[in-house]
Amino acid sequence: MYPSGSRALVRQREGGEAVMISRADELRAIPHNAALLQIGALSNSIGGLGAAIDRDPDHFFELYQRSPRLRSLMTSAGYAWGIGSFEALRAYIATYEPALWLARAADVFDAPELPRERSRQRAEQLREVADVVALTDLRDRQNRIYRRLYRDGVLLAQALRRLSDEGYDMTGLVAPDTRRSLALLHAIRVALIHEIFLLVLRIPEFSPQHGTSRDELLQWLFRLDVEGAAIVLERIFPIEAEEADAAEQYGEPADYQGEGGQTYRMEHAEVFGPLRSLFELTRRTSAAAVHHASYFG
Repeated sequence: MYPSGSRALVRQREGGEAVMISRADELRAIPHNAALLQIGALSNSIGGLGAAIDRDPDHFFELYQRSPRLRSLMTSAGYAWGIGSFEALRAYIATYEPALWLARAADVFDAPELPRERSRQRAEQLREVADVVALTDLRDRQNRIYRRLYRDGVLLAQALRRLSDEGYDMTGLVAPDTRRSLALLHAIRVALIHEIFLLVLRIPEFSPQHGTSRDELLQWLFRLDVEGAAIVLERIFPIEAEEADAAEQYGEPADYQGEGGQTYRMEHAEVFGPLRSLFELTRRTSAAAVHHASYFG
């Protein structure tokens, strides 16, 4: 998503070094809440509410009928429930499941609409993504959080259904067109993320430099830190040759093309540029989701 305000999205650690986000508390509050909207999990608005109601449902419904403040709170929760989507959240988490990529590889290999060689190459790329996501440490934690949120969501859905049965219908808080639009935006963004993952594997091999290695950059990119990784990649693979004055260094001009004269125009045109473009499209999709949800953070 696009930055908002003047403060950095990520909380700065001591020393000010760049960090790879691994915990929610490394994000500032507003972008953190905005990110929850982008993955369909508005736990800042509804997390734990279902379990709290389930402790004493009768007392909750009695209090709801006579407390304007609680009704206002539940209206906010009902709206958050309406624009959230556990299906979308599951799709984002599945992006880090090797089984998903292996299943896609099996499907594309048998796809009749693709030439045999093209389907073979695509299947191989999909299997490579499966190998890389298997090395990340995200999916187990994500699945654990998903189960917790989903369990609580089921309890909240039961409470909202009972409110509806008793005349406090909240189904109209979010228009059907808004829900359909958000579902479509989630689907588009998941597809864009998949294409980013596939494109990332086309980054050429390189020896460790600029304080990082190819494997580390892949982990950045698979966490969608595209801008930071792209800056490093463009330094490692300059689009223009670094001009070295051989006559000054060695006393006479060279009569061959050394590595210093090598350019990486093709990599910029076919990998780095498209990576930036795909990432920009994901952020535009995020902006569209904010438009439909009517708030940011």
